[in-house]
Amino acid sequence: RRRRILPEIPEIEILRRECQEKLAGKRVAALVARPSIKHRLGTESACEALVGMRVSGAGRRGKMLILRFDDRLAMVVHLMLRGQALLLPASGFDFAVSPVGVIFDDKTRLEFRQVGLRIPQLVVKEDLDALPEIARLGVDALSPDLTLERFLSILDGRRGAIKALLMDQGVIAGLGNTYTNEILFAAHLHPERDIRTLNPEEIEAIHRSILPILQRGIELGGSSAESFLHLDGSPGHFHEHAYVFRREGQPCRQCGAIIQRTEVGGRGSFFCPGCQG
Repeated sequence: RRRRILPEIPEIEILRRECQEKLAGKRVAALVARPSIKHRLGTESACEALVGMRVSGAGRRGKMLILRFDDRLAMVVHLMLRGQALLLPASGFDFAVSPVGVIFDDKTRLEFRQVGLRIPQLVVKEDLDALPEIARLGVDALSPDLTLERFLSILDGRRGAIKALLMDQGVIAGLGNTYTNEILFAAHLHPERDIRTLNPEEIEAIHRSILPILQRGIELGGSSAESFLHLDGSPGHFHEHAYVFRREGQPCRQCGAIIQRTEVGGRGSFFCPGCQG
């Protein structure tokens, strides 16, 4: 059975940029939530204080979207497997479809569907870094802090499949199954290669592939192989241009060999035996 995949850095970064562009400056008219879960959004005082605040910006930590309000409160959202964040007209909110929504005074609403991390969490800005889901994250895969020197130190002394390590959020935040497959293809390395067998040139090839693959994902609008949609409801197209991910049985776009599938850490891993043998 094919497992679902989570949105990764490109998808969340796209939403971050769209929220920054389309939401910044909007004033909150109401915070609406399904009655059975409203108490889980945050403290009652925080929920009440949100009304009247303006969106001051949007951020991202790994695979989590963060909205800031008056630089005092932060809303943390994890899309999980099927989550969506959509900007819609204020009317027509349906709790059966969306558990949480933020209504703005310009008659629009930001609606969250099928989200996780329990549901969006509303926290005081100063408490953001202390959230367990954020505190446990490793260096962000898009961060300039992920230098080759730091990447070498991360791999030093570790063992096991390189793909499993790249997907470990406590080591490098933001990478998942889709883009890790593509990064290793670009680096010409098999996903099951043991970290201990990698030479410095191969490690550099992985590091050199991370940023271009993630940037390509952003440029192509993210992957909508699952449920990801842009803020306006339009899909992304990265999955249509993938070199190996979910292309088992199809010819490699570079060498013509047939793409194969294996499992690494319980996740489907796709590779080209010609390019990554």
